[in-house]
Amino acid sequence: MVKLLAFVLLIHIVVFSSLSYSATVFQDNSLSRRDTTIDPNKCIGFASNLPRSVTIVLINQSGYNITYSQVDFKDGRWITQADTGNTITCDPSTYPPLPNGQSETFSTANSRTAFGTEGTVFFGIGDQMAPPSTFSIYWLNPEIGVNNYIVTISNTSLYSYHNLDPGEGNNAVYQVIISAIPSA
Repeated sequence: MVKLLAFVLLIHIVVFSSLSYSATVFQDNSLSRRDTTIDPNKCIGFASNLPRSVTIVLINQSGYNITYSQVDFKDGRWITQADTGNTITCDPSTYPPLPNGQSETFSTANSRTAFGTEGTVFFGIGDQMAPPSTFSIYWLNPEIGVNNYIVTISNTSLYSYHNLDPGEGNNAVYQVIISAIPSA
């Protein structure tokens, strides 16, 4: 009986973990990925091999360059060349500014056994506003419980966001578009 229960549990884990990995990355023919951006499927693929991960696909429709500022990890770390066999890094601090109309992908993973990944990444929008327009993306993929995401924009009269993927499962993909609000 114990072996049967263990087998059923194993099947359940395999089926549901593969379902959580089957995220579809946003495709739009008018949106191009810059040459320096990692193919999102590579970051997603490496992240899916880890116990807990969040891959964020950031799509820039702000009208300006978006620049990485900093990260505040509560738990976790960026996926780096140590995870990928020196082939790629999924760390946005290594990327140049993200031009308007393009996207970039970055991934975080748990750094301790039996823990998830949680943090906030901060960006600036190159619109030359005073004070500068900024936004942040918070994620939480806990060991136990429901994933959570919060996008905070400093200038909500000029910019908005919407997400294309709910970012569920152990190896979540969260796609977010930062857009300019058309002037009246």
